[in-house]
Amino acid sequence: MLRWGRGLKCVYCGKNSKRGHKYCSSACGNLDQTRTFLDDLPRTYKAEDGHLLRSSHEVQIDDWLYHNGIDHQVEIKVPIDKPMWCDWFLPKKKIYVEYWGFMHDKDYRESRKVKEKLYKKANLKLISIEPEDMKNLNEILRMKFKVK
Repeated sequence: MLRWGRGLKCVYCGKNSKRGHKYCSSACGNLDQTRTFLDDLPRTYKAEDGHLLRSSHEVQIDDWLYHNGIDHQVEIKVPIDKPMWCDWFLPKKKIYVEYWGFMHDKDYRESRKVKEKLYKKANLKLISIEPEDMKNLNEILRMKFKVK
């Protein structure tokens, strides 16, 4: 049985963990539970290209990618040594896309910070989409994805 004690590092971010914990914070612990969360919130929303998604906002984003001819994959594992999935991956551009839809939740905001650090540490290109971007989605995504 593994025992976590003094001097051990968080399995996600590498910071010192508290005695008896393998995570430094609830944010890193939440990231480890991502797979459970993905299973608990089924993909029941269908985009025009047939992708199944978890919210109407994700459908709007996926439909925008589809209508603008941007090849994309949904919820693939990010190629790092941690269990982490992206919302979309653009294989031709090697870009990961995250829609940060739960920013009202403190633990989610902390998990986001950890996830962004992991993308940066792995030198992976990330485009973030914020809830407020949904108000003017076409214009915002045209700027973020450099589409005319």
